[in-house]
Amino acid sequence: MTRERAVILVALLAIFGAVAWSAWPHETTAAERVDRITSELRCVTCQGLSVEDAPAASTRQMRDLVVQRVAEGRNDDEIRGGFGEWYADWVMS
Repeated sequence: MTRERAVILVALLAIFGAVAWSAWPHETTAAERVDRITSELRCVTCQGLSVEDAPAASTRQMRDLVVQRVAEGRNDDEIRGGFGEWYADWVMS
């Protein structure tokens, strides 16, 4: 086997391993859930920014509330629904 073929084989194995690893199901962590939910909610003071990206104090409070609700065991739809009730559907991105 030539050196080039060995390098290609190693590269293919690495790619296959990476794809297999990323496809492997894993349980979503609380931090991942918070990030996903806050990226789906709009900031009520910053136009065009999500709660995850906005620097406003109100968004820090919204993020803290999402963290609290996740810790309480509420599901994502319940958390989003609560924000929809408080801020209307506009807050949903």
